[in-house]
Amino acid sequence: MRTIFALFDGYPKARQAVEELRERGFRVEEMNAIIHAEVARGAMDLNLRTADVRASEDLGERTLRGLDRLLATEQPVPLPPVGDVLAAGELANFVVAAAGAPDAEGGFTAALVDFGVPREVAEVYQDGVASGGLLFWMRTDDERASEAREILQRHHASRVGAHP
Repeated sequence: MRTIFALFDGYPKARQAVEELRERGFRVEEMNAIIHAEVARGAMDLNLRTADVRASEDLGERTLRGLDRLLATEQPVPLPPVGDVLAAGELANFVVAAAGAPDAEGGFTAALVDFGVPREVAEVYQDGVASGGLLFWMRTDDERASEAREILQRHHASRVGAHP
């Protein structure tokens, strides 16, 4: 298994990348995302405050797919020092919980370093999310890792890389 990280400077580019990943057979369950809550609220075409957390893929007359489906029912959580974020995916929730634990030192960057991301890259990811970007990563089979990386790069992700 490989973990592929990518930083997007905007939600629309990330949405398009996730759509293509889904079209190519990558599963939403493999995906993780962290984005500042206010940025997500402004980028999604739905009211996150009224979204039913038990919702299926259908929300009113709109079917949620891809990145919107991944993030729409998440609740904002504090991520020191970034602020309130939406974290979707098992690993993203783990990183946010580790960064926000009462005894945690170093916040988001330290949690990413503990996850295996080199410190200088983790700092770029933290700064990117704090500046309105979206950090996306996924675990996939070694055989499909290069395909995932190419898709993310094609959709203008920066700092695309595999970290343990």
